[in-house]
Amino acid sequence: MIHEFKDHSKILIATEAGAEGINLQFCNIVINYDLPWNPQRVEQRIGRCHRYGQKNDVVVLNFLNRSNVADQRVFELLDKKFRLFSGVFGASDEILGAVSSGVDFEKRILDIYQSCRTEKEINTAFDRLQKELSEQINQRMIETRTKLLEHFDDEVRARFKVIHKRVQEDLSAIDMTLARLISNALNIKECEIKEGISWLKIDSLPEYITKSTKDRLTPGNYYIGKYNEKIEGERLHIGHPLVKAVIMHIKDNPKDSINKIKLDYSRKHKISQLVPYLGKVGFWAVYKITFEGLDTEDHLIHIVLIKTDNRWTALDQELSNKFVNITAEEMDPIDSEIDSIPLFDDNISEAELLKIQNNLLEKISVRNEEYYDAELDRLEVYAEEMLMQFYDDLKKKEEEITEAKKKKQRTVTFEDRQKARKDIHKLEKEYSRLADKIAHEKRRLFEEKDNEMKKLENNLKIKMQKSCIAKAWWKME
Repeated sequence: MIHEFKDHSKILIATEAGAEGINLQFCNIVINYDLPWNPQRVEQRIGRCHRYGQKNDVVVLNFLNRSNVADQRVFELLDKKFRLFSGVFGASDEILGAVSSGVDFEKRILDIYQSCRTEKEINTAFDRLQKELSEQINQRMIETRTKLLEHFDDEVRARFKVIHKRVQEDLSAIDMTLARLISNALNIKECEIKEGISWLKIDSLPEYITKSTKDRLTPGNYYIGKYNEKIEGERLHIGHPLVKAVIMHIKDNPKDSINKIKLDYSRKHKISQLVPYLGKVGFWAVYKITFEGLDTEDHLIHIVLIKTDNRWTALDQELSNKFVNITAEEMDPIDSEIDSIPLFDDNISEAELLKIQNNLLEKISVRNEEYYDAELDRLEVYAEEMLMQFYDDLKKKEEEITEAKKKKQRTVTFEDRQKARKDIHKLEKEYSRLADKIAHEKRRLFEEKDNEMKKLENNLKIKMQKSCIAKAWWKME
């Protein structure tokens, strides 16, 4: 999506999913269609464009309801107090660090929206909040510096390095798989790999690609790997039109027959675990399993079988997955060594698949149950928070009634007592209406929770589909 936005499109519309973890230095206009009350979330949004490598001033446009006093005051806090839209880098970490929890800050704003009705009440509440924030920010600026120096030690830095390394390894593995796919699909004989980048020289494009991409793509230099604007050539990635066209073509044109393939280990491969299988022959099946529940998950399962001691044995999953990394080519249909292997019952691979399938199902079930528990807790907290304001109002009304009764006892004249009785009666009616409102809200929240629970329980029922993608006899040389 980022590649498409940078090279071909002028506008990127994103949900909150686009607020963090992406680099958009090539763009310098941010439009906040809604303005979150959490200053950290606003800063994250702006930070996608307002970061190192940006060559222009970043313009931030905020849609604001100017007729709403509360909205205006929220913007004032974000702009003046947190300085989110000014300065060289926007809000500093020290200022945002002073807000102990962006969620708590949101709750304070929500409380003002729910409890204040007049412009005076709104301004008074925001003035009080702004004063508290000023004191909090000044104090936390000093504390943040101290904590950062005391706690950001070697162990924390080492942990970040491990995570960074793991992410880079995973991305590199995806890129290598993609390079192999494109090379095989387009019959590119040589794919040069240098410093983690695969270089592909595509001399001609199949007709199915030029048709599906409306002639936007042309032969030339392409590369697969980490994006670098200095590299001459177009970067291929999983969302690139060329890659999508290749994948779609392969999916739409499956081979029904059982192939015979030669795994050429000698071609620049070094996987020591596969050395014992040089010169061996066996059977390889690839299955796709789809789990549908809270989420939809696709898993590709490789079942690699080898015949030893007159019986078929399945290799473990970790080893089976390494077979994908070996250069392969179709063999001559007539190969005495493979043809001499007796056929085996598919039940052997199906039995191995069933074990893997049940293992995956168990992991997904555990994860779904944890999510279910967390969602129920969230619903409980939501219901409590919704009722909290009503209970506070009910308590205030009780206090007003108590005070009114005390006032009645202090009255001297009959006229004053009558007025006091009317005031008490009015307050009791308001109390009764408020109690009815709480009861109604409880019923509504219960029904809402009940409906959500039913949806969750229904989504916990995992549906499974499986299909065989390909089967092949193999021989490794």
